[in-house]
Amino acid sequence: MFQHFDASEPDTFVDSGGTNVWLDLSGNGLHAIDTSSGSGSVSLSSNSSIFPTGLSSLRFQGSSSFSYGRLRLQSASASNAVLDQSGPGAEGFSIFVVAREDSPSPAPTWNDLIGNTTDVADGAFLMRFNEGNGRFQGALGGLTVQNNFSGQNNYGMGESSVYAFQYNPSNPTGEITLASSHNDYSQVFNLADSVTDRDFSNNDPLTLGKAFDTASRLFVGHVGEVKIFDAALSPSQFQSEIDSLANKWTASPDGRLDLIVDRATGDVTLHSPGTVDISLVGLSLKSESGSLDPSDWQSITDEYDADSGSPTVDPDDFWLELSADADELAEATLGTTVLSPGKTVDLGAAFALNG
Repeated sequence: MFQHFDASEPDTFVDSGGTNVWLDLSGNGLHAIDTSSGSGSVSLSSNSSIFPTGLSSLRFQGSSSFSYGRLRLQSASASNAVLDQSGPGAEGFSIFVVAREDSPSPAPTWNDLIGNTTDVADGAFLMRFNEGNGRFQGALGGLTVQNNFSGQNNYGMGESSVYAFQYNPSNPTGEITLASSHNDYSQVFNLADSVTDRDFSNNDPLTLGKAFDTASRLFVGHVGEVKIFDAALSPSQFQSEIDSLANKWTASPDGRLDLIVDRATGDVTLHSPGTVDISLVGLSLKSESGSLDPSDWQSITDEYDADSGSPTVDPDDFWLELSADADELAEATLGTTVLSPGKTVDLGAAFALNG
């Protein structure tokens, strides 16, 4: 992997000397730099309603060619490593972006999500949404591609999705793959043989939120995660990346319980984010590093069951603590506890900050 940015890890979006930096998790140290302009901005959003799985994201805010939120993912020179495919040993590239645009879009024009151009005729790279119908598009080598199946992949403003683009010069069935988790869309296209110059870097930086030019084609919304590979993936790997990101960001929260740990305070909460009841008969928190604190654990047994002073979790059943040490906090009931949608249970400062 060449670059990896993940807003679900909020500590990776930092202020570095007055400039926002999104830290690269790939290990290559290719951090993204905030190059927003005017009143536009990129900021960390903890709004759990943006993506269905409730993860934090980056908010891109803007309104014009002079006011936009943008991150520079790669400098002009660094983009050569990914987008310059002119050599005999070219291996292609793969790019994945988890995004959700505002509805309706405050910028009613072509919404450029990621790329190093907004002018598709100059032969560079771009992922964007169509001005007329919001449909997801890709561009490379002067070719603009989008789904050919009417209604299959109309990009719904206000919906979250994984957007993917791959260039594979050795794929005989299609050099370009355009895909989206929205309606499980995937389609292949070929560049014309006349496109002999395969250097798509265009001597411009690769940016997220707005291409590097003066046009007012900006993205307004939220981005969750970005993955960039400096080589084409196999078909199964490409689809696996889409499926994994979709499951992480856009899957329905119904039937899921979230354990939320505040690493600043050690507070632990259990949250039911979905729209259906969750049946609970037991609870086990484990730490391989021995980082749990039983002394500050607010168990259901002590705090919230039928013989507690405030039986707000299970007023009908008795719970019993099964384990209470630094490695495991566990309890259970012979009955069944029902957690309603949106229910949050405070388990106390059960995470040891010095553990």
